Amino acid sequence: MVAGSHFVELAGGGRMFYTKKGSGPPIIVAHGGPGLDHTYLAAELSAFAENHTVIFYDQRGSGRSHNAKKDKEHITIETFVDDLEELRRCLGYEKFTLMGHSWGGLLSMYYACAHPDRLSSLILINSAPADQRGQNAFDEELGWRMRQSGGKEAACIERPYLNISSGFTASPRMESSTA
Repeated sequence: MVAGSHFVELAGGGRMFYTKKGSGPPIIVAHGGPGLDHTYLAAELSAFAENHTVIFYDQRGSGRSHNAKKDKEHITIETFVDDLEELRRCLGYEKFTLMGHSWGGLLSMYYACAHPDRLSSLILINSAPADQRGQNAFDEELGWRMRQSGGKEAACIERPYLNISSGFTASPRMESSTA
């Protein structure tokens, strides 16, 4: 398959848009949303095309994949996983790197559980939490930070609870409750 823009026919009808750049080991990028398209990630992540084949796709009901079925039966995490597997199959990749951002990170985790043998690696970027417990913890922490800052969004990034260079750092709420 050559570089450029293409469509994959989806089970149950509709087409899914994708674009392909570069050459080398494949990376499929799953965007956030649902409802966004791939374009907000393409500007930065296209740099990977220097050494990889990078595939950006628009998930069912997003961007140029708007004609895929979007009813309750077809808008499920399982359908999104099936769509991603269909993309992999149509591209002919035995294994690939899956990179997911936000909602795409959650989708990528579900894909990894369903098809672990298809992934050479999994990259999560600011992923949605993997379960309701994680979402509840996020919501609680965000609410606490918003109350502390008087509602200023900047408080959300002033004291992260994960400092990558030094490992886990307690959130301000955790620090005050353990003091």
